[in-house]
Amino acid sequence: MAWRSITLVGLLYLAQFTSYLSAKSSSYLSCTSSYSEDFAILDCYYRGGLPFPTLTWSGPNNLYRETSNTPRFTINISKHEFVDEWNTIYKCTAGHRYSYSYCYIGRGIGSYIGIAFGALALLFVLCVLSLCIWVQCDKLCEKFARSRRKRETASATTTGPSYDNPTFINEPSRDVMTPE
Repeated sequence: MAWRSITLVGLLYLAQFTSYLSAKSSSYLSCTSSYSEDFAILDCYYRGGLPFPTLTWSGPNNLYRETSNTPRFTINISKHEFVDEWNTIYKCTAGHRYSYSYCYIGRGIGSYIGIAFGALALLFVLCVLSLCIWVQCDKLCEKFARSRRKRETASATTTGPSYDNPTFINEPSRDVMTPE
């Protein structure tokens, strides 16, 4: 009888260990962060099977907080604990070094690069727009000159007198003498 109990307990432990390993292979850990002038919020989320591991937040200024048996761990960091640099990296760990995720708070170098690329893109668009306007203005001026030339040549071929065409001069004929 004792042998059966030991075998049953061993099989139960093996089943729990197998389910734990399969949950561990399909689990993941994610974190999100947000901050304002007064505080920062760090949220760590574990997705996997039971049992839930111990979730731990660690970071600068000797920040270390942990909780157990929960899939989500959210902490608030006050202004005094928060290190305001270009970016401050915090680490959320699930269990003892088996899964971790990094979050950063602050304006990282990536946002400065994004702002620079945004300004360059705006400058590029303005250059292309001014070039298009310049080319279109050139085409418009050329079209206007062509239409003006067409009008001038059209009035030069008319049979009647034209006062705005300098090639056709309306002079009285010499045959007719006017009495003086």
